[in-house]
Amino acid sequence: MKIGDKGPGGGIVFHIEGNKSYEVSDLLGRATWGKAFELCYDYRGGGYDDWYLPTEDELNLIYNNLKNIDEISMKCWYWSSTHFVGGPAFRMWFGSGHGVFDNKHRKCCVRAVHAF
Repeated sequence: MKIGDKGPGGGIVFHIEGNKSYEVSDLLGRATWGKAFELCYDYRGGGYDDWYLPTEDELNLIYNNLKNIDEISMKCWYWSSTHFVGGPAFRMWFGSGHGVFDNKHRKCCVRAVHAF
């Protein structure tokens, strides 16, 4: 298995660390931050029920390792699970890899992550 391969959940492998690999799902849609959590929690790619909203660090890995893969839209802001309680959440623009903490009510693109 290598970066860019299809994972067992049908996503794209974006990180390998020892015997553990991580894959990112297809685009699940655009949603507010709270709804993004629900979309990832409810996602069942490959029959797995442990998909989740990626962290800020995982979004960075997805961007850096898959930015040249056609299946990843570079013209979208993506939500991460990284946030301040009662405050903003981190989102990243895949056009440049630039990220900001912003209002959780904005609609951004959502992709789930799964470790295997």
